[in-house]
Amino acid sequence: PAVDIASQGIGVVVPGMKPDAIAAFFLDNDIPILGTVADNVFTLDLMTVFDRDIAVIARRIDDLLEAAGEG
Repeated sequence: PAVDIASQGIGVVVPGMKPDAIAAFFLDNDIPILGTVADNVFTLDLMTVFDRDIAVIARRIDDLLEAAGEG
């Protein structure tokens, strides 16, 4: 817990949607996707993502944008 590990993340921001609502959207799925909310942004940490997970995450992002009227 006392060691910082460098990583990269993808921030997911949808105009008019709070980060907590975005986090809930990603968790409410057949395959829940866990991210963090910090500095008012929902972030997916890429250190925790396997190559096989990318298609699932991409589809869920598409679902989010469609539900928000952005897609």
